[in-house]
Amino acid sequence: MNTASSPPYFQSAPYNVRSSIFTQQQLITPDTLTEDIEEGDPVTAEPSSGDFLHLSARLGHERIASKLLLDLEPGAIDCENLYSGDTALHEAARRGNLCLVNVLLEQGAKISVQNHVGNYPLHLAAEEGHIAVIKNLLEKGASREAVNQDSFTPLHLAIKNRPLEAVETLLEGQVAEIIAIKNTTGQNMALDCALRNFNEDIIKKLVEFGADLDTKDEMGQTLLHDLASRGLTEAVSLLCGLGASSYIEDKENRTALYLAARGGHGATFQELARARNLNLNRPIVFWP
Repeated sequence: MNTASSPPYFQSAPYNVRSSIFTQQQLITPDTLTEDIEEGDPVTAEPSSGDFLHLSARLGHERIASKLLLDLEPGAIDCENLYSGDTALHEAARRGNLCLVNVLLEQGAKISVQNHVGNYPLHLAAEEGHIAVIKNLLEKGASREAVNQDSFTPLHLAIKNRPLEAVETLLEGQVAEIIAIKNTTGQNMALDCALRNFNEDIIKKLVEFGADLDTKDEMGQTLLHDLASRGLTEAVSLLCGLGASSYIEDKENRTALYLAARGGHGATFQELARARNLNLNRPIVFWP
């Protein structure tokens, strides 16, 4: 069978699984697959790249998944993909399939299983911006504070992918500790993610919920220092408007204004100078 044009999950699946769910290089319909299962094809839920339950979740076939769940041994519902570590619940959450998420949870799927990069199902729903699934997982006990191997919570993944409604949903409740999380350099992780993707609405929302614009990293620099040194005038203007201080000095006694001047970023320098005059009514100081 030629698999060159087949989906990745097909190419990586064991041969017996491929032959059971594919015919003439085309994906069998849910009805046909159900018939195959009823006729005695083996129902697998072993760690693999393509067992029936994972494929049903990946393809969104709720009816097939429901039938498969009736025959699984205890604990098999949480079997992990060998390559990604994803469970069927991870697959359903990633694809925003609320019906299948509910089916899996009702049958005992664990909400607290991490895949090989440390993501929980909530991380994947947040990353893709699936609001209904996010809300459902939170109601069922998923943790907003859970972190993956990169120390990202679901909120951070939502911020990186810029679905505002997902960010707003994850900000509901007690989130002060999440918003205060710092990255490896000591900077506010949530704001840093939002600024790298420059979503003005998300940045404003984070500040509204208490994100500190003047957090210092290991070099004593704030986000404003970093933005000024790179000449990112629009971002500098936004942070100044939200109350970031341009007077803070780093460990070498340099202000954001100085870094903008040193880098030859004229527009950024002018924006910082304007913000100083408007916000603090103080004279411009070039050094420090």
